Amino acid sequence: MAVPPHKLHPDILHWKEGDEIEARNVNISGFFSLLSAIEVGNVNRLYLFKAITDDGLIIVMDKETGQLYKVLFKKFIKKATNISLLNREIERDIDNSQGYMELMKTFQKAYNELEASDKPKLLDEN
Repeated sequence: MAVPPHKLHPDILHWKEGDEIEARNVNISGFFSLLSAIEVGNVNRLYLFKAITDDGLIIVMDKETGQLYKVLFKKFIKKATNISLLNREIERDIDNSQGYMELMKTFQKAYNELEASDKPKLLDEN
């Protein structure tokens, strides 16, 4: 029996259908096909996540060609990054930083006001 995908890669539970995945070209099956892919700059590809099966297979669609692939998740995930998930996490970080960003804006406004009020004094001293 195959290891459940969430045991190999817990973040899979946060993946959504249509997520953009950057991964090793699934057509690379050996050393010579890897060399060929390197030669033409086709080692990594962008895929859209479609589904994952209970027997440990992932179904992805090549974003460029529209071709569907069913590959062993354990092999696929070794060289894969879910770009969409990373973007969602960064967007959440931006949302969570709003309080600190407001503090920075308030400080900058106070600093600018203080600097503006000090300029006439500096001009008078010269």
